[in-house]
Amino acid sequence: MLLRNASLTAWFLLGSLFLTRGAHAQTAGAARLYLRDFGQAIVTAPTGALATSLVPPATSSFSNYVSRPRGFGPASAGEWHHYRVALADDVSGKLLRKLIIPAVSKERDIYVTDRQGAFFQRLMRATRHSLFSGSTKLNWSDLPGSAVAAAISDLYQPTAQKTWAGTLKRFGTNSAGYWIADEVWEFDLTCKARSCLKMIHLNCKRPSER
Repeated sequence: MLLRNASLTAWFLLGSLFLTRGAHAQTAGAARLYLRDFGQAIVTAPTGALATSLVPPATSSFSNYVSRPRGFGPASAGEWHHYRVALADDVSGKLLRKLIIPAVSKERDIYVTDRQGAFFQRLMRATRHSLFSGSTKLNWSDLPGSAVAAAISDLYQPTAQKTWAGTLKRFGTNSAGYWIADEVWEFDLTCKARSCLKMIHLNCKRPSER
């Protein structure tokens, strides 16, 4: 119990220090922009809708049948518990990164790229965005945002997962997910996947159906 409370307190202190840093009133236009970004991340944009609908069930199935962390329970009950936690993590993480953190830092969580250059150059450009949102400005949505999201997740995790190790693992998973999303956008992998699926669909049809 002491370890769990110490872990939760430490991460919330980090989050509180960040969220109170330079907080100021936002214009109505900026607030609407951040709210739109959040909506797109959840349901509007193709990648957002895809992630929200597929990632929680995929991660819950993997956790329930492969990694099997403690505290979730067996069989279908455990998978349902995994799914609820995964869905809550997905939505709360996007709420932090797309709405709350931008409102405080006045910096939109958006990755802009021209998709030009050699493979390694593009790989490092997307990786750099995990640390900096501009030339030298810290990207508050990745590492700090991942830390706050991991702390919030402690509120609804099973008791067995409310430990330093569990919280740090969730912090690492959150940061890795952010980096992967930037790489997917940099290399346009979502559009390429949709093109491949469309091509497979067309090839499976009879000529008269095309």
